[in-house]
Amino acid sequence: MRIVPLFIATAAAIPLAAAEKPIETLTPSSKWHLDYGVNRCHMIRTFGEGKKSVTFRMVQYAPGDFFALDLVGYRFGSNTAYSDVTIDFGHDGTVNKNRGFNGTLGKEKMLSAGTSRLVNNSDEITDYAQLKPLTPAEEALVSTVYFRVVGSKPFKLALGSMGPVMKAMRTCTDDMIKSWGYDPVQHATNSRAVELRPESGQLLRDGDYPASAVSLGNIGIVQFRLDVNADGTVGGCKILAETNPDDFGTVVCKKASARAKFNPALDKDGNPVRSFTVKSVRFQI
Repeated sequence: MRIVPLFIATAAAIPLAAAEKPIETLTPSSKWHLDYGVNRCHMIRTFGEGKKSVTFRMVQYAPGDFFALDLVGYRFGSNTAYSDVTIDFGHDGTVNKNRGFNGTLGKEKMLSAGTSRLVNNSDEITDYAQLKPLTPAEEALVSTVYFRVVGSKPFKLALGSMGPVMKAMRTCTDDMIKSWGYDPVQHATNSRAVELRPESGQLLRDGDYPASAVSLGNIGIVQFRLDVNADGTVGGCKILAETNPDDFGTVVCKKASARAKFNPALDKDGNPVRSFTVKSVRFQI
């Protein structure tokens, strides 16, 4: 059994094969729906009809360019816990490869396709902190997303311009962190984000896997937030989302809060300020 940190991007961009058969393109069958949550923002839209339909969900747990992707529909689901998935926003010839997590949303099959952003990452960048924030103009240029799930035919979603979508998501995430007690303007202008110090080691370790989950063969993903005081100490832990109602969330907050040591965030003038960091972890057997 393993506990695996889920990083912002799971693979460097790689080129698509030069020769490719025509790709199934699904057009919208619903409008975009923005679901304001206390701990996350969802942007949801359905494409196609009947058994071929795909519900596409983008989720953000904090402000930024990256978001989690979920795909819901008849074509998804597998007897295995994981499926490799290729993602290409804009279908511009470079892709990101993620390890997808198979599950259900209610009675429907779902693939949690990992994290991504609208513009693929340069294969020359290994430190994702170096990535420049996307501009509204760059976001507006993106209008499609391509998916290839191992074992099934590739398809493309005709998204429409993503400019208005991302503008709405930013409003949502700003309101969300305001409800947590943070100033969105200050957060956006901090000169340094919260930094995990090397002596913290791994916040979650293989030995932390709950015994009850091991005996039942349960796996899951947990998204969580650590509040960090101006002196670098952990001020609190909040579970933002989890895929199983087991002991995963309790273990995550207990162990991460005890082990984490931080350099605090700095405001635009270089002064330490209270802030937060959002992380993900996957429990797998």
